[in-house]
Amino acid sequence: MTGNSDVLCEVIRLRPEGVGVLEYNISRIFRDLFDVNKRLKSARNELKSTEQDLSAEKMLSSFLIQQSTAAIVILNTDFTIIDANEAYLETVKKAKGQVMGAHCYEISHNIKVPCSSAFSGVKCPMVETVRIGKNVHVIHDHPGPDGKPRYCNLSTYPIKNDRGEVIQIIEFWRDITDEFSYRWNKRVRELESDIQKLVQEDRMISLGKLAASCVHEINNPIQGLIIFSHYMLEILAQGNPSPENLENFKNHLTLMSSSSR
Repeated sequence: MTGNSDVLCEVIRLRPEGVGVLEYNISRIFRDLFDVNKRLKSARNELKSTEQDLSAEKMLSSFLIQQSTAAIVILNTDFTIIDANEAYLETVKKAKGQVMGAHCYEISHNIKVPCSSAFSGVKCPMVETVRIGKNVHVIHDHPGPDGKPRYCNLSTYPIKNDRGEVIQIIEFWRDITDEFSYRWNKRVRELESDIQKLVQEDRMISLGKLAASCVHEINNPIQGLIIFSHYMLEILAQGNPSPENLENFKNHLTLMSSSSR
Protein backbone atom coordinates (compact mmCIF):
# COMPACT_ATOMS: atom_id res chain seq x y z
CA MET A 1 0.00 0.00 0.00
CA THR A 2 2.90 2.37 0.72
CA GLY A 3 4.80 1.62 -2.49
CA ASN A 4 7.99 1.34 -0.39
CA SER A 5 10.04 -1.74 -1.27
CA ASP A 6 11.76 -1.72 2.16
CA VAL A 7 8.38 -1.94 3.89
CA LEU A 8 7.37 -4.84 1.61
CA CYS A 9 10.60 -6.73 2.37
CA GLU A 10 10.14 -6.14 6.11
CA VAL A 11 6.51 -7.38 6.00
CA ILE A 12 7.65 -10.50 4.11
CA ARG A 13 10.41 -11.10 6.66
CA LEU A 14 8.08 -10.77 9.67
CA ARG A 15 5.07 -12.63 8.24
CA PRO A 16 3.94 -15.76 10.15
CA GLU A 17 4.74 -19.10 8.55
CA GLY A 18 2.09 -20.14 6.07
CA VAL A 19 0.85 -16.59 5.49
CA GLY A 20 1.40 -15.18 2.01
CA VAL A 21 2.16 -11.55 1.19
CA LEU A 22 1.05 -10.04 -2.12
CA GLU A 23 2.49 -6.87 -3.58
CA TYR A 24 -0.22 -4.36 -4.49
CA ASN A 25 0.22 -4.69 -8.27
CA ILE A 26 0.17 -8.49 -8.05
CA SER A 27 -2.91 -8.50 -5.83
CA ARG A 28 -4.67 -6.23 -8.33
CA ILE A 29 -3.89 -8.71 -11.12
CA PHE A 30 -5.28 -11.54 -9.00
CA ARG A 31 -8.46 -9.61 -8.34
CA ASP A 32 -8.89 -9.15 -12.08
CA LEU A 33 -8.11 -12.82 -12.73
CA PHE A 34 -10.54 -13.82 -9.99
CA ASP A 35 -13.30 -11.76 -11.62
CA VAL A 36 -12.52 -13.40 -14.96
CA ASN A 37 -12.59 -16.84 -13.33
CA LYS A 38 -15.97 -16.10 -11.78
CA ARG A 39 -17.33 -15.15 -15.18
CA LEU A 40 -15.89 -18.36 -16.66
CA LYS A 41 -17.59 -20.50 -13.99
CA SER A 42 -20.81 -18.59 -14.38
CA ALA A 43 -20.64 -19.19 -18.13
CA ARG A 44 -20.10 -22.93 -17.61
CA ASN A 45 -22.52 -23.56 -14.76
CA GLU A 46 -25.39 -21.18 -15.37
CA LEU A 47 -25.46 -19.86 -18.89
CA LYS A 48 -23.76 -22.76 -20.71
CA SER A 49 -22.07 -20.22 -22.91
CA THR A 50 -20.73 -21.09 -26.27
CA GLU A 51 -17.13 -21.94 -27.05
CA GLN A 52 -16.69 -18.44 -28.50
CA ASP A 53 -17.68 -16.85 -25.18
CA LEU A 54 -15.19 -18.98 -23.24
CA SER A 55 -12.51 -18.17 -25.77
CA ALA A 56 -13.21 -14.47 -25.31
CA GLU A 57 -12.85 -14.78 -21.54
CA LYS A 58 -9.55 -16.62 -21.92
CA MET A 59 -8.36 -13.91 -24.26
CA LEU A 60 -9.23 -11.35 -21.59
CA SER A 61 -7.20 -13.27 -18.99
CA SER A 62 -4.27 -13.41 -21.38
CA PHE A 63 -4.62 -9.68 -22.02
CA LEU A 64 -4.49 -8.89 -18.29
CA ILE A 65 -1.33 -10.97 -17.89
CA GLN A 66 0.34 -9.41 -20.91
CA GLN A 67 -0.43 -5.89 -19.71
CA SER A 68 1.07 -6.46 -16.28
CA THR A 69 4.45 -4.89 -15.51
CA ALA A 70 5.26 -7.85 -13.25
CA ALA A 71 7.10 -10.77 -14.86
CA ILE A 72 4.52 -13.57 -15.17
CA VAL A 73 4.88 -17.09 -16.56
CA ILE A 74 2.22 -19.83 -16.68
CA LEU A 75 3.44 -23.40 -16.23
CA ASN A 76 2.11 -26.89 -16.64
CA THR A 77 2.72 -29.31 -13.78
CA ASP A 78 5.52 -30.91 -15.85
CA PHE A 79 7.50 -27.60 -15.71
CA THR A 80 6.73 -26.66 -19.33
CA ILE A 81 5.94 -23.03 -20.09
CA ILE A 82 2.59 -22.43 -21.80
CA ASP A 83 2.54 -18.62 -21.67
CA ALA A 84 4.70 -15.70 -20.58
CA ASN A 85 4.29 -11.95 -20.73
CA GLU A 86 6.71 -9.38 -22.10
CA ALA A 87 8.05 -8.50 -18.64
CA TYR A 88 9.09 -12.13 -18.14
CA LEU A 89 10.72 -12.31 -21.58
CA GLU A 90 12.62 -9.11 -20.80
CA THR A 91 13.78 -10.57 -17.47
CA VAL A 92 15.16 -13.78 -19.00
CA LYS A 93 16.39 -11.97 -22.16
CA LYS A 94 14.73 -14.45 -24.53
CA ALA A 95 12.16 -14.35 -27.31
CA LYS A 96 8.74 -15.90 -26.76
CA GLY A 97 9.45 -18.64 -29.27
CA GLN A 98 12.44 -19.72 -27.16
CA VAL A 99 10.47 -20.13 -23.94
CA MET A 100 7.16 -21.55 -25.13
CA GLY A 101 7.15 -25.31 -24.48
CA ALA A 102 10.54 -25.19 -22.75
CA HIS A 103 11.03 -26.22 -19.14
CA CYS A 104 11.16 -23.33 -16.70
CA TYR A 105 14.49 -24.49 -15.22
CA GLU A 106 16.05 -24.52 -18.69
CA ILE A 107 15.13 -20.87 -19.14
CA SER A 108 15.90 -19.61 -15.64
CA HIS A 109 19.07 -21.59 -14.85
CA ASN A 110 20.09 -23.19 -18.15
CA ILE A 111 20.06 -26.67 -16.57
CA LYS A 112 18.49 -29.98 -17.59
CA VAL A 113 16.78 -30.95 -14.32
CA PRO A 114 14.51 -29.08 -11.88
CA CYS A 115 16.21 -26.62 -9.52
CA SER A 116 15.38 -28.67 -6.42
CA SER A 117 17.23 -31.63 -7.94
CA ALA A 118 20.17 -29.66 -9.31
CA PHE A 119 20.90 -27.52 -6.23
CA SER A 120 21.02 -28.89 -2.71
CA GLY A 121 18.71 -27.10 -0.29
CA VAL A 122 16.85 -25.15 -2.98
CA LYS A 123 13.06 -25.31 -2.76
CA CYS A 124 11.12 -25.21 -6.02
CA PRO A 125 8.00 -23.06 -5.48
CA MET A 126 6.14 -24.74 -8.34
CA VAL A 127 6.66 -28.24 -6.88
CA GLU A 128 5.49 -27.01 -3.48
CA THR A 129 2.40 -25.36 -4.95
CA VAL A 130 1.46 -28.57 -6.78
CA ARG A 131 2.06 -30.56 -3.58
CA ILE A 132 0.06 -28.40 -1.14
CA GLY A 133 -2.28 -26.63 -3.56
CA LYS A 134 -1.46 -23.19 -2.12
CA ASN A 135 0.69 -20.21 -2.98
CA VAL A 136 4.41 -20.42 -2.16
CA HIS A 137 6.98 -17.66 -1.83
CA VAL A 138 10.77 -18.11 -2.17
CA ILE A 139 13.86 -16.13 -3.17
CA HIS A 140 16.11 -17.66 -5.83
CA ASP A 141 19.35 -16.48 -7.34
CA HIS A 142 19.41 -16.73 -11.14
CA PRO A 143 22.38 -16.13 -13.44
CA GLY A 144 22.10 -12.72 -15.09
CA PRO A 145 23.07 -11.79 -18.65
CA ASP A 146 26.43 -10.50 -17.36
CA GLY A 147 27.14 -13.75 -15.52
CA LYS A 148 26.50 -12.21 -12.11
CA PRO A 149 23.70 -13.63 -9.93
CA ARG A 150 20.36 -11.83 -9.89
CA TYR A 151 18.07 -12.33 -6.89
CA CYS A 152 14.42 -12.94 -7.73
CA ASN A 153 11.40 -12.94 -5.48
CA LEU A 154 9.23 -15.83 -6.79
CA SER A 155 5.58 -16.38 -5.91
CA THR A 156 3.57 -19.26 -7.33
CA TYR A 157 -0.23 -19.65 -7.29
CA PRO A 158 -2.27 -22.71 -8.30
CA ILE A 159 -4.87 -22.88 -11.07
CA LYS A 160 -7.32 -25.66 -10.22
CA ASN A 161 -10.00 -27.52 -12.10
CA ASP A 162 -13.55 -28.18 -10.86
CA ARG A 163 -12.28 -31.16 -8.83
CA GLY A 164 -9.77 -29.01 -6.96
CA GLU A 165 -6.77 -30.50 -8.76
CA VAL A 166 -3.85 -28.24 -9.64
CA ILE A 167 -3.55 -28.21 -13.43
CA GLN A 168 -1.41 -25.13 -13.99
CA ILE A 169 0.67 -22.68 -12.00
CA ILE A 170 1.04 -18.92 -12.30
CA GLU A 171 4.51 -17.77 -11.32
CA PHE A 172 5.36 -14.14 -10.56
CA TRP A 173 8.95 -12.90 -10.76
CA ARG A 174 10.31 -9.76 -9.17
CA ASP A 175 13.99 -8.85 -9.45
CA ILE A 176 15.09 -7.65 -6.00
CA THR A 177 18.85 -7.54 -6.68
CA ASP A 178 19.02 -3.76 -6.37
CA GLU A 179 16.96 -3.87 -3.16
CA PHE A 180 19.29 -6.55 -1.77
CA SER A 181 22.35 -4.49 -2.71
CA TYR A 182 20.90 -1.38 -1.10
CA ARG A 183 19.93 -3.20 2.10
CA TRP A 184 23.29 -5.00 2.19
CA ASN A 185 25.27 -1.78 1.74
CA LYS A 186 23.09 -0.05 4.34
CA ARG A 187 23.76 -2.87 6.81
CA VAL A 188 27.51 -2.73 6.07
CA ARG A 189 27.52 1.00 6.79
CA GLU A 190 25.66 0.42 10.05
CA LEU A 191 28.15 -2.28 11.09
CA GLU A 192 31.10 -0.06 10.22
CA SER A 193 29.57 2.73 12.31
CA ASP A 194 29.01 0.32 15.23
CA ILE A 195 32.60 -0.91 14.98
CA GLN A 196 33.90 2.66 15.04
CA LYS A 197 31.83 3.35 18.16
CA LEU A 198 33.17 0.20 19.84
CA VAL A 199 36.75 1.15 18.96
CA GLN A 200 36.21 4.65 20.34
CA GLU A 201 34.65 3.27 23.53
CA ASP A 202 37.57 0.85 23.95
CA ARG A 203 40.03 3.71 23.53
CA MET A 204 38.25 5.79 26.16
CA ILE A 205 38.22 2.84 28.57
CA SER A 206 41.94 2.26 28.02
CA LEU A 207 42.64 5.98 28.51
CA GLY A 208 40.65 5.94 31.75
CA LYS A 209 42.63 2.96 33.05
CA LEU A 210 45.91 4.67 32.11
CA ALA A 211 44.86 7.88 33.86
CA ALA A 212 43.87 5.97 37.02
CA SER A 213 47.22 4.16 37.01
CA CYS A 214 49.12 7.45 36.61
CA VAL A 215 47.18 9.05 39.47
CA HIS A 216 47.98 6.07 41.68
CA GLU A 217 51.69 6.20 40.85
CA ILE A 218 51.84 9.96 41.47
CA ASN A 219 49.78 9.82 44.66
CA ASN A 220 52.06 7.32 46.47
CA PRO A 221 55.23 9.49 46.63
CA ILE A 222 53.19 12.64 47.31
CA GLN A 223 51.53 10.90 50.25
CA GLY A 224 54.97 9.95 51.57
CA LEU A 225 56.21 13.54 51.25
CA ILE A 226 53.20 14.78 53.22
CA ILE A 227 53.78 12.26 56.01
CA PHE A 228 57.51 13.12 56.30
CA SER A 229 56.68 16.87 56.29
CA HIS A 230 54.24 16.45 59.19
CA TYR A 231 56.81 14.37 61.08
CA MET A 232 59.51 17.09 60.75
CA LEU A 233 57.05 19.81 61.78
CA GLU A 234 56.28 17.84 64.96
CA ILE A 235 60.03 17.67 65.79
CA LEU A 236 60.50 21.40 65.17
CA ALA A 237 57.51 22.18 67.35
CA GLN A 238 59.31 20.54 70.30
CA GLY A 239 62.06 23.23 70.23
CA ASN A 240 65.60 23.44 68.89
CA PRO A 241 66.39 20.18 67.13
CA SER A 242 69.12 18.04 68.65
CA PRO A 243 71.97 16.62 66.59
CA GLU A 244 70.04 13.36 66.57
CA ASN A 245 66.98 15.16 65.19
CA LEU A 246 69.08 16.86 62.55
CA GLU A 247 70.42 13.47 61.52
CA ASN A 248 66.84 12.20 61.25
CA PHE A 249 65.96 15.27 59.13
CA LYS A 250 68.83 14.45 56.84
CA ASN A 251 67.76 10.83 56.52
CA HIS A 252 64.12 11.80 55.87
CA LEU A 253 65.05 14.42 53.30
CA THR A 254 67.27 11.88 51.53
CA LEU A 255 64.41 9.38 51.50
CA MET A 256 61.93 12.05 50.23
CA SER A 257 64.34 13.01 47.46
CA SER A 258 64.71 9.44 46.29
CA SER A 259 60.91 8.79 46.47
CA SER A 260 60.08 11.78 44.30
CA ARG A 261 62.29 10.73 41.40
